[in-house]
Amino acid sequence: RVSQIMAERLLTVGDVARITGWHVLTVYGKARRGEIPGMLRLEPKRNIRFKAAEIDRWLKRSEVKLKDKKKEIKV
Repeated sequence: RVSQIMAERLLTVGDVARITGWHVLTVYGKARRGEIPGMLRLEPKRNIRFKAAEIDRWLKRSEVKLKDKKKEIKV
């Protein structure tokens, strides 16, 4: 599993907040409720990361309102 995580591009809560234009607390809340896909909890500090490829697919197929619709994730 560690090698899989190392091979994937991971986004922080701040990254997702910048991409969506949401506040970081909004991202935490939506992640906690399962509204954002690709979430991983990393130990030891229980950091949250998101799989960039899943976030990219989610944004492309959903009606997520972005501040800047031209933003893309480079995976």
